[in-house]
Amino acid sequence: MLPINSRMANYLLPDPPISSTLIFPADMIKGASGQSSWHTYRRLLGYTFSKWQYLLLGSVALLVFSGMDALIVYLLGPFVDGAFVDNSYDEIKWIPVALLFVIVFRGIANFVGTYFIGYVGAHVIKILRQQMFNRLQYLPAQYFDHQVTGSLLSKFSYDVELVIGAASKSLRSLIEDTSKIIFLLAVMLINNWKLTLIFLVVAPIIALVVGYTSKLFRKYSTRMQRSVGKITNIVEESIVGHRIVKIFGGQEYEINKFRHTNERYIRNNLRKVMTKAASTPVIQMLVGFVLVVVLAIAARPAFASGESAGEFMAFIIAMIWILTPARKLTLVNEILQTGIAASESIFELIDSEKEQENLGNRLTRCRGKIEYKDVCFKYPSRKDKALEGISLTIEPGETVAFVGKSGSGKSTIVNVLPRFYDVDKGEILLDGISIKELSLVSLREQIALVSQEVVLFNDTVANNIAYARNVESNDPGVVEAASVARVLEFTEKLPEGLDTLVGENGVLLSGGQRQRIAIARALLKDAPVLILDEATSSLDTESEKLIQAALEVLQKNRTTLIIAHRLSTIEKADRVVVMDKGSIAEMGRHQELLEHNRAYADLYKLQFRPSSMAPDA
Repeated sequence: MLPINSRMANYLLPDPPISSTLIFPADMIKGASGQSSWHTYRRLLGYTFSKWQYLLLGSVALLVFSGMDALIVYLLGPFVDGAFVDNSYDEIKWIPVALLFVIVFRGIANFVGTYFIGYVGAHVIKILRQQMFNRLQYLPAQYFDHQVTGSLLSKFSYDVELVIGAASKSLRSLIEDTSKIIFLLAVMLINNWKLTLIFLVVAPIIALVVGYTSKLFRKYSTRMQRSVGKITNIVEESIVGHRIVKIFGGQEYEINKFRHTNERYIRNNLRKVMTKAASTPVIQMLVGFVLVVVLAIAARPAFASGESAGEFMAFIIAMIWILTPARKLTLVNEILQTGIAASESIFELIDSEKEQENLGNRLTRCRGKIEYKDVCFKYPSRKDKALEGISLTIEPGETVAFVGKSGSGKSTIVNVLPRFYDVDKGEILLDGISIKELSLVSLREQIALVSQEVVLFNDTVANNIAYARNVESNDPGVVEAASVARVLEFTEKLPEGLDTLVGENGVLLSGGQRQRIAIARALLKDAPVLILDEATSSLDTESEKLIQAALEVLQKNRTTLIIAHRLSTIEKADRVVVMDKGSIAEMGRHQELLEHNRAYADLYKLQFRPSSMAPDA
């Protein structure tokens, strides 16, 4: 067993203590923090009532279904009196026929109610998933910086399935079982109102039990959802990083990490099961106790002399039948609380603040002049500024390379241009217009990106290229871009050519092939500004030469910003900007900077120092 270190400790934080404060029925819908979650449930019901026609039809059908049950019990009273007490069969011969029609009608009503309530639930799930995904597309980069991927994925899979319980299953039970109880109580009142009042004495006690357990259900459900998010994240990381896990022998570490998280989920699940297992029998015993008391009182002459055998039998059957919907209503509390907890998780994503959009100025095609004016930026999670006092002008068609040590700010200075992050101070101009005055769509239409970590979709080569302009895969521009980027050199050797599937994130292709597809995608977009984020740093020498040739074609007549570790790839740049601790240390052409013999020269010497001159390890 591996020792628990600081990384695994993130998965082993103790659960917060559970308050044993008793809550009352009016507080049944409560959040884990003690604040009312009625707003959350009301919002969820808004989705449900968006299909009110189907909900109304399903509800009416369920009411009819419940009414038929009560009618069956009610008809048994006169049938027993007529058949076994009065021996007047002619007066009751219509009852079996009526019961047959009631049973058939009951079955139809049950089907209609179940289908349409289920339809409403499925509709709610569809809308919530779509709204979550829609919002996900417009969230700022900082949101993803602070989110665990597994937790986000669990919202789409685990949490959203739990919502259907609060959105439709609990609603169906509330309609069906509550109406059954009401109808059966009506039958009991008609047959013996005195005994019915005795039966109702237990209702406030049941309400207290339900209120208490609701708080526990909410707490455990919320914890289970968090555990599922961590489980999903661990599995995802293990799948994506399976090579690293294998090469560094991390199997046991991953297994132990998963085991601890899985055990936490099971622990909370068992607590929830224990709460459910305890509450249901308590309620059933309370109802059973009242049933025994009613039977004892009903046997006394004062009660038995005033009613017929049929009426008493109908009363007893109705009272026994009430136990089933009463038991189901106690289970609704668990479903409801679990669904509300999941709803809060989902609404948290849906309500997340979108990127700050400006619908004002719109560029058709910029010339490509970029100006940084006293730009400052700091990541919320860091103490030091990533950029401080950056002032820089890049002319249209100019190629500017940014170099520096890790953490110097060279990636940040490029990431603030397409507004992946908004600067804290200063401004950035594109063709003399502040990028904050441009719509995000218009701004990003002017920029193409080729990065070191190429992102490809699990689709064909052609569709990954066509993604740049949302065109069909057989568009002539796709083939032309593939040709210029030298994609056709390897796709022509594949059985399906450009229609070959690349696998998840291009796993079926080599690094160089993925980069060429990324370059073809950027070529097809034909944007006037190009960002190259260490586009060749992970390639071998032969692949780098091929990619570099394709990049030179891509850079023609475009303003190009290059982030580079390999200084050999930027010797032809018009200017080199050397970054250090968020500021510009020096700037000039490659040869000029070497002659200055300062920061850039030190970086260059470090990379190109002969192996014989390297210090001993």
